[in-house]
Amino acid sequence: MRNKINEFIFRVDVTKEVGIGHLKRMINFGNQLNVKKKNITWFIKGSKEIAKSIFNKNNFKNIFYLKNDGKKKIVKFMQSKKINFIFFDLCHKKNMQKKFIQNYINYFKKNGFITVSFEHPNINTSSNISINPYMFKNKIVRKRGKVKLSGHKYFIFSKKISNYLKKRKKIRKDPSNILISLGGTDPKNIAQKLIKLILSLKLNIKLKVLMAFNTKVKHFFKKK
Repeated sequence: MRNKINEFIFRVDVTKEVGIGHLKRMINFGNQLNVKKKNITWFIKGSKEIAKSIFNKNNFKNIFYLKNDGKKKIVKFMQSKKINFIFFDLCHKKNMQKKFIQNYINYFKKNGFITVSFEHPNINTSSNISINPYMFKNKIVRKRGKVKLSGHKYFIFSKKISNYLKKRKKIRKDPSNILISLGGTDPKNIAQKLIKLILSLKLNIKLKVLMAFNTKVKHFFKKK
């Protein structure tokens, strides 16, 4: 009998193409759960290098890296540890094709586990609890034993960002400093294109750029 209600499995992908947003969201979520970090076990598919660089700043220890989707391995682990709950953050472009996510989550449900998933507006799964943290009107829908949470209320930020958002901020019409960040990865090199555009305007401003893992911006500045 599976009966550990205070232990959880987190399943997430992280690559240069997928980015680090899914992993960061799950880390923020894990930090806000009222459980010990040792009670969260991670199964990650993708770049071990990127994942480790992020986990080094946190205290999560139970981390396994997958060479494939790993569903059989995870089910076997959950059965051996008597763990009930599994959380998914897998809604990126590749996984949204050919109903991969729907079939993947169904596999765990058929094995008797309780599933919770962060989802994309264009995807509907059979998760026991699905979360759509986007700019919708906040609402909760309960239907056929499932719960769907939608809206900006369900964005999950780090404590530092959450505290900052509570402060009153003054927006300047003519800023002298601009910070550019396009996430943890930039596979399409958008940052460099944006910087070129801003520099071409010859404005009297200072630019600060947060570098992504695979950005080419650093090489752009070296050539200048």
